[in-house]
Amino acid sequence: MIAIVLSILSGATIVLSRQVNGYFTKYTSASTSTFMNYFTGLISSIIVFIFYGISLTPHINVAKLTASPIILFGGSLSIINVFLLNILVSRIPPVALTLTTFTTQIISGMIFDYAFYGIFSPNKCIGICIVIAGLIISQMPATRSVYRSLTPGKSK
Repeated sequence: MIAIVLSILSGATIVLSRQVNGYFTKYTSASTSTFMNYFTGLISSIIVFIFYGISLTPHINVAKLTASPIILFGGSLSIINVFLLNILVSRIPPVALTLTTFTTQIISGMIFDYAFYGIFSPNKCIGICIVIAGLIISQMPATRSVYRSLTPGKSK
């Protein structure tokens, strides 16, 4: 149950962060907004480590990170992702942006799973196709005749 609550809170903070970054981008620039996003995360992480100590991360082995620097590439992808979202948040409706972000994360995860572990999930593929179809349908403009037929009391 705690995992479900934390997942919902995590999703809410991601959407809220994206909206705040988008508004900040309007008044400054996308690069300044991205920098402030990561700077705030750095300060928050330092505060957490000060209060809880380094014992939160006993499994981190610095030798593994330096032996395989490709692991650190995720941070670069994250910066690109936040930068692009800061630019797009004012141009795309929030639901469409959230679904697009979700689908691209799942698709890239599937590509990485297949490339590094040889794992392919047909169920994820079907789910992504359903989400993409819903996204396309939700972006289609409704015609007046469809609107009238679906709305009670609005027919001729």
